[in-house]
Amino acid sequence: MHYSDQLIKYIKNQIIYGTPEEDIRQALLGVGWKKEDVDGAFQIVADLIDKEDLEKISSKKINFAIILSMILLSLIIITGYMTYLKVTDVNILYKEVVIKKENPAPVNPNLSQQQYVESLYNKMNQKNNSTSSVKKSN
Repeated sequence: MHYSDQLIKYIKNQIIYGTPEEDIRQALLGVGWKKEDVDGAFQIVADLIDKEDLEKISSKKINFAIILSMILLSLIIITGYMTYLKVTDVNILYKEVVIKKENPAPVNPNLSQQQYVESLYNKMNQKNNSTSSVKKSN
């Protein structure tokens, strides 16, 4: 019996793409192909596809799985590293801002905070006075 080249090509391509045989049969019967034609076409395709082709099919699936695994692993590593950096940055920021704010290092340990503020005020006034005297002499 002569089978359609289109039918044989369809079955071969579906097998190469990894579609289960039963799914291919159901699809063909569902669109109106006769069971005898489908069975005969499957036999021809089985003769066309040799062991080497089946090995290529399985190696393609394995290669795809390896590539997909590597991509997912890379994404996990990148996400983990970015999270680590973010947490580290927050910890550094916390140490520099919050802890230093709570326990500021005194400029002069012999001065109280009020004395320190007064000394800054006096220095600021001295600068202003020296600047204004320079302007007056000009």
